[in-house]
Amino acid sequence: MNLLVIGLGSMGKRRIRCLKRLGVERIIAYDPRADRRAEAAAAYGIATFADWAEAAAAPADARALAEALAPLGNDLTDAAIGLAPMVATALTDLAGLPGCLLSRMSGSGATCFGLFATQDEANAAAKALAALRPGWWVAAAPILS
Repeated sequence: MNLLVIGLGSMGKRRIRCLKRLGVERIIAYDPRADRRAEAAAAYGIATFADWAEAAAAPADARALAEALAPLGNDLTDAAIGLAPMVATALTDLAGLPGCLLSRMSGSGATCFGLFATQDEANAAAKALAALRPGWWVAAAPILS
């Protein structure tokens, strides 16, 4: 579930700090001012919105994000696989990892990624993939807001 903070003045920033101290991870914020949104995004690593509809449509968690992305794809995937079949191997390996909600190629094929519900699942998957493919650069990273 996302927690929406409305307004990013001093009180809004205080609420964000308190929520972070309480361990709340999915904080999003609305403010019409671009300077306040930029400051909050940089300081707290949260998604910020100038539009109510955008804030309401923000995925609540990794599962919701995977559902939203599932029907979409990367138009360059087939071309990249044609030039570098290892891209298909990477996507298949990622998809086969326990807990993988979605595997995709980023951009024109330099990076493939798997989406996991929790950081612990991502860490375990990175360890397993690194063991399977010791010559690959593998890292678990959080979803950035």
